Amino acid sequence: MKYVGIDLHTNRFTCCYLSDSSKEKQMETFELDPEGLKKFYSTINKDTYILVEATVNTFAFISLFKDLVK
Repeated sequence: MKYVGIDLHTNRFTCCYLSDSSKEKQMETFELDPEGLKKFYSTINKDTYILVEATVNTFAFISLFKDLVK
């Protein structure tokens, strides 16, 4: 299983990735545009749990990928 913590900004978001198989953290920042979202989608799957910082836009952001993850 993979776990992703997301820090949501106005025009980008930063992800911290953890997995069951490795205790090493990986960080990556994506632009909040179609190309950035496409890159982000390639890093998640149905075995991914995501935690997102609570902000005004959190629910709109989650709606972009909620069907792709657990």
